[in-house]
Amino acid sequence: MKQIKLLLSVLILLVALQTAGFAQENKEPSLADNYVLEVMYSKGSPLAYQRIGGWTWYDGFRRAPGFERSAGGRPVEAVKIYTREESGTVKIKVTILSGADIEFENLVSEYTVGTEKITLSELAKFGVVPFEVGLVRSPATTAYIPKVNNDTKSLVVSIEPVVANLPAYKIRVLNSSAKPVAGFSYNTFLEGRRRYSGMPQQFDGTPLINPGGFYEKVFPYALQSTTQSTGEVPPPIPGLQLNVLTVIFTDGTYEGERLDAARFRGYKMGEKIQLTRILEILRSKSAASWDTLAPSVDALTYKVTVSDIEPLFKEFPGLPEGETENLRSAAEVSANKIEKDFVGTFGTGKKIDPTVFSPAVNAAIAKCQNWLDSLP
Repeated sequence: MKQIKLLLSVLILLVALQTAGFAQENKEPSLADNYVLEVMYSKGSPLAYQRIGGWTWYDGFRRAPGFERSAGGRPVEAVKIYTREESGTVKIKVTILSGADIEFENLVSEYTVGTEKITLSELAKFGVVPFEVGLVRSPATTAYIPKVNNDTKSLVVSIEPVVANLPAYKIRVLNSSAKPVAGFSYNTFLEGRRRYSGMPQQFDGTPLINPGGFYEKVFPYALQSTTQSTGEVPPPIPGLQLNVLTVIFTDGTYEGERLDAARFRGYKMGEKIQLTRILEILRSKSAASWDTLAPSVDALTYKVTVSDIEPLFKEFPGLPEGETENLRSAAEVSANKIEKDFVGTFGTGKKIDPTVFSPAVNAAIAKCQNWLDSLP
């Protein structure tokens, strides 16, 4: 479970981060240009910051002592906060995430936020010690440029400064090889410990970087930790190190760290497992109509067992103890992601007009088969 949440966290940090642009001459004043949301999610823990117009989820919260869930209720695994600017004010929507793979999301409440701290008191109804949030000043600045250590031969990595109201930097990765890149792994170190890690990749069967092509992404820069609000975002810490560890090609070969390559292949194995399951349903008799297909779609599992990923142990013999679960978790994350999209398209919650049902099924079969064929 922790591994799945960690993997998802990485994916969520990359999606939630956005940069601030330069002010335009006729642009209306925006709170997002000068303020961010400060979040106290666990008293005594470092404060967290998120931009206005994005979302972040938190799993380091405290649970209310003595709280009893209702019969059949699921424990809260994370709290998610969405932010938006509306008519000169900042609104936030708070939800809770639950389920073994945090697949269920339920609304808690919505709030209007200003520079005075407010308490998200409704969280107590779900067994969570309420967060405190408020806006703090965060004018656009430029972060430090990280030092790059690159353990691959085929990737050429450069860093560009970014002007943003949450310190950030852009990486630009060139694929100098003749083979398409499926993904790569990286982590960042600062003050003797790892800060972030990730594996950028595509979840549609296409390469991340074609030969001679580029991958660009904006990453957050680490801030000084503080448990007390000053009304401003803390400054960035100098000395960040970006380590590019592994590049994995679409043919399954790789350069760099072996364990990261194995974990990446775990993601792709999960795609292969779930796509095979979906194609079996789409080609079955139940796919004759939406009425018969939808129940089969809802019943389809995304769970991955150790035996499902047995081929990976032959591909990467002698893995350290504990890596079996890491590979299984990575595969299940991918399978779960594909499953959600499939259920959202063909499940009982999405009625399909009979006149477009058959073309939709045929299109889904073609897409899944092409995706499956692209996997090593």
